[in-house]
Amino acid sequence: MFPFADIFAQAKSQEAIIKFDKEWYDFGKLKKGEKVFYDFKFKNVGLSPLVISDVDAGCSCTVPEWPQTPVLPNSTAIIKVSYSSKDHNGVFNKAIRISSNSSTPTKIIRIKGIVK
Repeated sequence: MFPFADIFAQAKSQEAIIKFDKEWYDFGKLKKGEKVFYDFKFKNVGLSPLVISDVDAGCSCTVPEWPQTPVLPNSTAIIKVSYSSKDHNGVFNKAIRISSNSSTPTKIIRIKGIVK
């Protein structure tokens, strides 16, 4: 048997774990030029502090804000996402990539809607 298996299993069970109330949000129909916001609420259900190192939306129309300090076990926090429909028409579906020390180091949340 691998001598470090128990140590690895113990370390794995004590990781930070990010759990979202909702992983996507539909803004529905927006007017061109409208700026909207949504707060993605999450909880650290793990046993170690959760540190979010980066949140990337991939374009300037979608701007995330996230906690800059560790989220303690059993604590909740939000990632606030704003979307500007100023330069867009039609359907949008944006992925926001979260990098952290969670047991799942990369997590994707999404916003979507239609700009009329």
